[in-house]
Amino acid sequence: DHAVTNNDRLLEEMMSTAAKMPIVQFHLRDEDIIAFVHHRGDTTVGKIVDGRRKLADSMQRWRFILEGELLAGHLQDTMDATLEQNLWSDLGNWLWKPLGVDPRAETVLLIPEGELANLPWRALIVDGRPLLESHHFIIAPSFRHFRAAQAIKVRSQLVQIFRGKADNLPQVDHELENLVNGLSTSADLYSPCSRKDWPDQGEA
Repeated sequence: DHAVTNNDRLLEEMMSTAAKMPIVQFHLRDEDIIAFVHHRGDTTVGKIVDGRRKLADSMQRWRFILEGELLAGHLQDTMDATLEQNLWSDLGNWLWKPLGVDPRAETVLLIPEGELANLPWRALIVDGRPLLESHHFIIAPSFRHFRAAQAIKVRSQLVQIFRGKADNLPQVDHELENLVNGLSTSADLYSPCSRKDWPDQGEA
């Protein structure tokens, strides 16, 4: 939208951001996945031929694993954790590693498209390590969205956590406990929450 920011200015800001952190921008074209990696004045383009089919196959595997974990919970059985580890390693090897993102980059701005937005990018494994051990990911639907979010300054220190119905998520309470313990400020935890708990005033 030229009324908000013209394209030249947007490109200038994108290159300024790419000087500080890699920007990985995905585009889906037919059955292929195209990736643009912008960093320190350079832009590389990678093409994963037939990547959308490979991604769909991986997502089917993930659904099978998740369904198996739910079923195992009902049967008081355990799932083989290596199935999920293998999935994340496969994705890391064919989807992330070929991009050549600097493994020393602390922060990566990721702009996924379509079904790529549903991937848990931090879980992908490259060279035996989950990406969350190498990078902090900022995930945005577009660079314009990222830019708009960066302009928002939050003055409130208030933290409120709302936990809904989560009977099929056995680890959610443990995760929320870790989240609360890791905060530098106190938090209000509504567990389980109802619609009347949702705030109707103040900053969010």
